[in-house]
Amino acid sequence: MWIPDARWGSEAMPACPNCLTNSNVSPFGFRLDDHYGRLVFRMKDTYYLLSQRYKCHECERLRSIQQSLQGDEHTNDKEKRTYMFMGYNMKSTPLLPYSYGDHLNAFLTRKAGVHMEVIDFMRPLFDSGVKRETFSKLMVELHSKEHTRCHIQYVRRFVVIKLTRVCNNRRLVHFQHSMTRKNIVFLITFFVK
Repeated sequence: MWIPDARWGSEAMPACPNCLTNSNVSPFGFRLDDHYGRLVFRMKDTYYLLSQRYKCHECERLRSIQQSLQGDEHTNDKEKRTYMFMGYNMKSTPLLPYSYGDHLNAFLTRKAGVHMEVIDFMRPLFDSGVKRETFSKLMVELHSKEHTRCHIQYVRRFVVIKLTRVCNNRRLVHFQHSMTRKNIVFLITFFVK
């Protein structure tokens, strides 16, 4: 969650990317209609970055004046002044006081994001001649290994729970402690089926 005003108080209210000030900005809730968060890629896993929407009342007032003077049909999308923005807006985070914006450890694109540790890892690799495709394959491999590792841990926990129930029902608790690795693999395949 990236909500700087909740984390550091009202002094850390994000500034409007247009006005460059936070004097007329207020929280406007979460955007749940089409945006559930940005997917951010780390070295071995991914996470979602969520934030609030914020509203600049001064930009809203200026936009309503602009619409009343010109009419909405005569202005194209680039000329329209936006007054709603997300808390992790890249123009807004550097304007936070006391370098609070540096705590956002992700570089966000239009649809996703990359954690800064990945970017710090990319620089020396690309300087030493590693191509983008090779780095992409490396990231897929690291994510696959982490997923496999987590899945094996889940299956092992499942097997221990199943074995404990079976052993407690048959009063064979010592059986669980005397198992070898081959027996565990056999029991994993037995209980999963």
